[in-house]
Amino acid sequence: MTTTAAAPAVSAASGSPAVPGMSMADRLPMLLIALLISFLAIYPVAWLLYGSFFSAAPLQEGHLTLDNYVRAYSDPILLSTTVNTLVFSFGQMVVAVGIGTALGWVVSRTNTPGRQTFEILLIVLFLVPTLLA
Repeated sequence: MTTTAAAPAVSAASGSPAVPGMSMADRLPMLLIALLISFLAIYPVAWLLYGSFFSAAPLQEGHLTLDNYVRAYSDPILLSTTVNTLVFSFGQMVVAVGIGTALGWVVSRTNTPGRQTFEILLIVLFLVPTLLA
């Protein structure tokens, strides 16, 4: 006997899958918030990218150039900064994986007193920036 999955209901007005209990008026605030957050994230990055290709500050007289990139990537400090960043990141990853593996094993495989506390702390680690953890 073969079974077929029921096709999702489609709203006649929009042609999108209908969500039970969510009208367009219910979705509008979420859409506006998503658009606002997108704008607040993309707008400054777009200005930085735009400004990086000009010889003057944004909205000032200047010409199109790649000199800013040449100056940034030919800086002698760039190599040492990159190496320091990679060493720090690798060290932080080794410590995080070691502690995470040990705590994960304690929480899932043992009957250690305070196991519930460790379980909650593991969840809290996802809420705290990695650098502070």
